[in-house]
Amino acid sequence: MFVKGAFEKLLPMCSTMALPGQDAAIDISTLEQQANDLACQGFRVLAIATGDREPPDGEVFGEQHLHGLTLLGLVGMIDPLRSEAKIAVATCREAGIEVAMVTGDHPATALAIAKQLGLAKDEEQIVTGPQLHATSSEQEIDQLTRHAHVFARVEPSQKLDIVRSLQRNGHFVAVSGDGANDAPALKAAHVGVAMGKSGT
Repeated sequence: MFVKGAFEKLLPMCSTMALPGQDAAIDISTLEQQANDLACQGFRVLAIATGDREPPDGEVFGEQHLHGLTLLGLVGMIDPLRSEAKIAVATCREAGIEVAMVTGDHPATALAIAKQLGLAKDEEQIVTGPQLHATSSEQEIDQLTRHAHVFARVEPSQKLDIVRSLQRNGHFVAVSGDGANDAPALKAAHVGVAMGKSGT
């Protein structure tokens, strides 16, 4: 069995890491540094692991069965900005339109892209999915979204929460998205723009 996923999600499921000729105990600090180095360069970082796990009879295989895996390595993939993206953001701002980026990527990856777009300068300007999870009321969510322009490690359901929060904060919200998990946010927005491979 092979498993891929976000580094911080997959790492706790691994007990060893593969080295030439043998497996060794997980070196968390080194791996975290390597993953962060890639993310800071704008790479999307995935971890790859392997294991031999079978669910007990009668149980459906699920995430709860993923433990004791062997980490095979990290994969850094670059998804470069389209050449017109920076111009589009600048044009929106000149027209008085605030632009926000919502992504499932690691905060460091999001920050690297946001810097290219002029949306953020440091990590303090980024709101993460775990921060949204930690809120206990709509008012707390609204406080987080009020001045944020970059949202990272956001789960699909949280995209809808962000749209509704921005609307409560008095914004007329337009959303663009290219995946099926964007559908609820696209539907809830005042304007929803579904994107394809080459554009709208």
